[in-house]
Amino acid sequence: MTGPPTPLLLVGPVTMDHIAGKRLPGGGVAYGARVAAAFGIRARILTIAAPNADLSALEGHDVHVVDDAHTVTFMFEPSAAGRVMRVPEQPSRPLAASDLPAAWADSKTLMVAPLIEGDVDLDSFTSISRTASRVGVIAQGLQRHLIGDHVVDITPPRDSSFVRACSTAFTFFRSQREAALWTDDKRASALARGARLVTTRGQLGATIETAEGRLAVPAFPVTHEVDTTGAGDVFATALILALDEGDEAAAELAAAFAAASVEQIGPASLPTLSEIRRRLVAERGNDGEHADESRRGARA
Repeated sequence: MTGPPTPLLLVGPVTMDHIAGKRLPGGGVAYGARVAAAFGIRARILTIAAPNADLSALEGHDVHVVDDAHTVTFMFEPSAAGRVMRVPEQPSRPLAASDLPAAWADSKTLMVAPLIEGDVDLDSFTSISRTASRVGVIAQGLQRHLIGDHVVDITPPRDSSFVRACSTAFTFFRSQREAALWTDDKRASALARGARLVTTRGQLGATIETAEGRLAVPAFPVTHEVDTTGAGDVFATALILALDEGDEAAAELAAAFAAASVEQIGPASLPTLSEIRRRLVAERGNDGEHADESRRGARA
């Protein structure tokens, strides 16, 4: 095991999430920072937020914050059709590669976590993606836009030079709902260029699709589900950081990290990589035994 190519660069906005009357920090870079810390990696993090934003999840990393009057704010509200997501506040302009400190251009693992249309200028990161050894793309920001009353709607992925430049270094992470909106042409184009397409499926685990075929990865059991927010971000970052172990082993490790994340609230500290490995070994030892009916798969 050689470990992920470093330095690691995480790009995306932090958020303020309003869930069930609680205000919690969030954002893909916040959850990704916790995973990097669990791996023992000091990441470079480019984000944008208001001066009063909660950046505690980023502690221990090298952080460059673009100051703005606003922080991306998500409000999760119940509705007859399920949970509605609104974004009443967001920064006045997108993050761009020109915001990076000059010394960060040599980053070898790039993880981009856009959250909503217009919050990250992905095309500006195309040159960095071409020199990186690994590129993770959390696709939700490619597929979310706002409709009436700041409500989030999910659409097919927007076209961009960043996506068209994908290669064998790229891994795209989509929820099941997002993946369903990828056209056959868009999917085939990404696969033909060598990218991985990862679809997270909640309690059903995840699938990894490449030009060579499809791999199904089961969810890791969860004893006590507390908060599923950010589990997909945790899964994505852990998988990117563990790819040197092979797709299947990396995905199993990522599923175990996602399970640990839903057993606590918000982007809290995660178990160390060594502890997660011990959990995997223990779970494998339980193969063939009757699982406790109260245990459920993580919502990756």
